[in-house]
Amino acid sequence: LEKRQRAFEEIVSPHRREFMRNELALGKFKNSEELFTLLLEGGLHKTETLYFLGELYRLRADEGDFEKAIEAYDEAERSGEVPADLHRSKGLIQWRSGKKTEAKSSLSTYLQLKPNATDAKMIEAMLKG
Repeated sequence: LEKRQRAFEEIVSPHRREFMRNELALGKFKNSEELFTLLLEGGLHKTETLYFLGELYRLRADEGDFEKAIEAYDEAERSGEVPADLHRSKGLIQWRSGKKTEAKSSLSTYLQLKPNATDAKMIEAMLKG
């Protein structure tokens, strides 16, 4: 079984991020939350899964979800290397929550990691405001 799991991981790993993005795009947040929770319990790709769990909460935006998103993003940061987009998402939540200083820090980090981002001009304008 272990050999099969490794073979499966080798095939799926290059596509995981795309699969998880597609999962969120379905908009079936309860199902996605259950899937991400199972993945976290499995222990593989914890950082990436926490990032997408944070994205789920950010996109769903139910009461208390922004706080849950920040918690997931923070835990992802503590557990490994995170995508630049995590800092963007975190900064946008902080901005909406009125935490401008924290938002500017997160958004600055995003631009440092991804200077040629398609939304760089918008983010730069936010940082000036």
